[in-house]
Amino acid sequence: MFNRRTFKKKPNQPNEKNDELNKVSEVRDLFNTLSSSNDFINHQGTYNGVGYWVSFYRSLIDAKVLHESVLSVIPTLETINLEQIKEKVPIENTLITSTKAVIEERILRGEIALRLDGNLDECLLINVAAQQGRQVEKPELEFGIISAQEAFVEDLDINLNLVRKRLPIPELQVNEMTVGSLSKTKVAVLSIEGIVDQENVNNVIQRINDVEFDEILDGSYLAQMLYDNSNTLFPLF
Repeated sequence: MFNRRTFKKKPNQPNEKNDELNKVSEVRDLFNTLSSSNDFINHQGTYNGVGYWVSFYRSLIDAKVLHESVLSVIPTLETINLEQIKEKVPIENTLITSTKAVIEERILRGEIALRLDGNLDECLLINVAAQQGRQVEKPELEFGIISAQEAFVEDLDINLNLVRKRLPIPELQVNEMTVGSLSKTKVAVLSIEGIVDQENVNNVIQRINDVEFDEILDGSYLAQMLYDNSNTLFPLF
């Protein structure tokens, strides 16, 4: 007679491959979320047969630093990889990581993420944050005694920069459009995904797209054209 032997099942071991796949999907999902905002740029390039992506918020970075200190480095390399680019870029505190939280935080602070086609979940993060245009001055129309003493200016990107610095979250969405057949005025509709009623946002965007006017000089012109009832005594915006 043979004794029946029983074998205990081994406890489930953590699957490192599955963990890595989850990390990959998290990073790619992050870039998909960021890309839904109009001021987030995904620039694709190729060097020596290797594709690369440079991703950033247009309103947060200094384009001159990006071109002169980062993109100009790539053609000087024999082979393109993140470690070599990190060594050549003349900017401090660069970081290579595939951690979603770190990538999200640093992009929202004005850094760019550089990725290679062979491994899109690993990013080289480089600080090229902008020191914006003319000095932002105190508000003249609406005074705040204890609030921030900064006002919007004429440049849309500077204004987006001011908002994003105070709301550094990927849920802040920007929809850009152009109004005015002659003035070609850039307009941005900002909303926070998950909080805003998307139907209201779509309604505002549709009304702006329907505006037919030669010259839009400022927001007051546009507001009057979006009113439901122009005969009311009370402000609607």
